[in-house]
Amino acid sequence: MRSSSNSPGSIDAVDQLLRQQPDWATAYVWRRPSSLAQTGALAEAITSYDQAIRRNPDLLSAYVAVGRTLLRAGEPTQAIERYTTAIQHAPDEAHLYLQRAQAYEQNRAPQRAIDDYTVALSLDPTLIPAYIGRGRRYVAQENWERAFADFDQILALQPGDARALMERGRAYVQQQNWPAAISEFTLGIANNPNWAALYFERGQVYGHEQAWEQAIADFSQSLNLEPGQLEVYRARAQAYIRQQNWAGALADWSYVIAHAPHPAPAYVSRGNVYRAMGQLQMALADYDEAIALAPESAWAYFERGVLYRQLGNRAQALADLRQVLQLNPNANLH
Repeated sequence: MRSSSNSPGSIDAVDQLLRQQPDWATAYVWRRPSSLAQTGALAEAITSYDQAIRRNPDLLSAYVAVGRTLLRAGEPTQAIERYTTAIQHAPDEAHLYLQRAQAYEQNRAPQRAIDDYTVALSLDPTLIPAYIGRGRRYVAQENWERAFADFDQILALQPGDARALMERGRAYVQQQNWPAAISEFTLGIANNPNWAALYFERGQVYGHEQAWEQAIADFSQSLNLEPGQLEVYRARAQAYIRQQNWAGALADWSYVIAHAPHPAPAYVSRGNVYRAMGQLQMALADYDEAIALAPESAWAYFERGVLYRQLGNRAQALADLRQVLQLNPNANLH
């Protein structure tokens, strides 16, 4: 019984089934409080999956489910333990090594992750997520030859695969090879024009190239495809600033302020825009708000201190700059 619904009603229905047939392990899996992306639900999900495993130790789907849930709960060590047990039951299942590799990633064990990706690929040479995971690890190690070999293998399996082109582009970004990165992201967009992340990635590279019009166009398209991305609003605001498009920058920083869980940095950034426009009192209000929200922010005190000096308030400027040094003794105030 695999229910596609995670509503309380569907969970109640499976609870009733479990009362009738308490040994039906599959029901414990699909009771699955993966719904339960809400607070407190992950513990219930883990308990439910572990009950399924106790009833049927060969139920691989339960190991995978509990492992993923443990990762969401920030418990990679426990996830690794579950996947290791599953591998003991089914040592030839490539996807189990893939899952454990991802847990090793979260547990900051990159070489173990590479080893598991490699085993997974030896069992299933078509397992594209394993090529992606291993390739990313090689990029992190700056092992470019092996990284590109993995991404190229994906393209051999699936020509034009946008995921592989994305990863190749990111590798070129790490090498600061901006033209090559743009080329890869552009190919990715040609093959998957509705993937917002590709436009964001290419827009950032255009920023490195100081091609602000192209950067803004890509950031805007990314937001058209996936509204509400705060990091894209931040990036576009910075591009608008480079163009001295103050209205655009103000609008984007205002959006971030309205939606970010921690908006203090956006207040500082918007304050800087107001200051560049000569609207000094508006800038001061934003710096004050940033400091009220994040009194540990040396950056906010620094910017307000600079503004006070501009306003001729020497005493307050000195007080703010002293606070900067108290918060960050290594700050360069010149």
